[in-house]
Amino acid sequence: MAKNARGMLERSGSYYARKVVPTGLRGLVGKAEMRVPLGRNRKEALLALPEALAAFESDLARAKAHVTPKPCRPFSTLKVWSVSAAADEAPERPDDANGMEVEVLPPFWSWSAKRPGLTLAAVLDLYLARAKNTIAPATIEEKHNAVRMFNEACGAELSINDIALHHIRIYVEALLETPVKYRSNFSGKTLPEAIAMNKRRARPLKTITAKTINDKYIMHLSSLFSWALKNRWAIADLRLSANPIAGVRVDGKKGTRRLPFDRFDLDKLARHDLFAAAEFEELAWAILVALYTGARAGEIAQLRLDRIRREHGVLVFEIDGEVKNESSKRLVPVHDDLIALGLEDRIETLLADGRSHLFPEWFARAMTARRRAVDKGRAERKTYADFLPSRFNDSVLRELAIDGPKRFHSFRHTFKTELQKAGVAPQDNDALTGHAGGSAGSRYVHAEPVKRMKAALDALHYPSFDALLARRAASRWQPEPLSAVAEGPLNYFFPCDIRLAPPVRREAIDPLPSFESAIADELLVSCPTSREPAVEAAAPPCPHPPSPS
Repeated sequence: MAKNARGMLERSGSYYARKVVPTGLRGLVGKAEMRVPLGRNRKEALLALPEALAAFESDLARAKAHVTPKPCRPFSTLKVWSVSAAADEAPERPDDANGMEVEVLPPFWSWSAKRPGLTLAAVLDLYLARAKNTIAPATIEEKHNAVRMFNEACGAELSINDIALHHIRIYVEALLETPVKYRSNFSGKTLPEAIAMNKRRARPLKTITAKTINDKYIMHLSSLFSWALKNRWAIADLRLSANPIAGVRVDGKKGTRRLPFDRFDLDKLARHDLFAAAEFEELAWAILVALYTGARAGEIAQLRLDRIRREHGVLVFEIDGEVKNESSKRLVPVHDDLIALGLEDRIETLLADGRSHLFPEWFARAMTARRRAVDKGRAERKTYADFLPSRFNDSVLRELAIDGPKRFHSFRHTFKTELQKAGVAPQDNDALTGHAGGSAGSRYVHAEPVKRMKAALDALHYPSFDALLARRAASRWQPEPLSAVAEGPLNYFFPCDIRLAPPVRREAIDPLPSFESAIADELLVSCPTSREPAVEAAAPPCPHPPSPS
């Protein structure tokens, strides 16, 4: 077996360029050795080896050329990192809006601030350019936020080639002290400034959770490094050898899992004033659509009227547009309860008014928020959850005294839970909700998959809304006009008209028998089967006839 060349390492059939970092430079480089993959072909690896080793030597030479960073106190005792581009500039001392003085310290790694080179922001732009329209606007904004917060925590916009483990430590420790919504609560302040100002408050704001740190700010940064390594052939001057944040996670209390609404919650909701009006407002319809489709808030807000159509005789919602992922694009049959509650009437009214969406006001407010964000130079994001769902979370749930980890998104959990209780197959459950495990039938319009989804949806039943359905059915029923009924005594029409009314489960309206219901039952029983007028009985003879005059 041929011996590997100096500086080349073989592991499981793959070849790597390898360079041990001198002990005195490991603090700057952030690792004990530098390694970069060369592929599985030995000849090609040997050809690429000199260039990789030369890049290692260049990195080590650059690290040796810089002065060792000045010793600093631990991050927990620091107030604010300077965001000055040059280390020798005198740091400014910004003042808090409330008159509090903010201490500003020089950059922790001033040598990196002098050579920004290939920045994280530049790599992110390349990543987004190649991803094109495959990433949701909200995810794009989160990635921009992660890069911005990393640069603010480190005090400068660093080159991706210079980022090492100590920078990751600074970033993570800053995240652990980051106040919730710090950009709005401390407008115009950088991350370190907001942290310092929050600590000076009499009652500091809560900090972001460990789950948010792991699943957003660390994950987005790690995915960016991983993408750069996989696409190093397309990125000029990239000398990154490993993902410096790979495997990094923070410990913390696990967040409480969001719960579905139970029967008692739905009983309260069905009796809310939202459903007492003759015409439901947008929030009432948003609740009903969420409850009977399990769709996400953004999917509901984007429902277009021309996407609500019949496929093979089944009325369906076509969910598309800007959705979470490709599997979220699907067809969801319309539940019979929504039709009974007047969904088709609402669609006709909106079409007559020239509207394009099922929730025109909700969609318009989200678009207005998007335009304002663009005008302010922020990333585009359709903040659908900031409107009707926020109103539901902040007002309706409080009025109904429904507490715990339950929000508008809980309707989605309720939908999946009730389908599972009804015995719906897991693949059909996933297909209806747009989860990755769903069958392909949720996205095709062939008769069999659509009808199978409809049959699965028909198994869904919310007893809490039976009374509402009965009231709507009674209000929509039109009695037969009197002109169409055979002439006869008036007191015959009332019981017979009751017999012609649609059947109503009385226990859903009034579980306890009442005097009026007993009388109605008597009328139904005694109602004649014929509409012919009754023959008047002959009057009995008068026992005291009048005397003749």
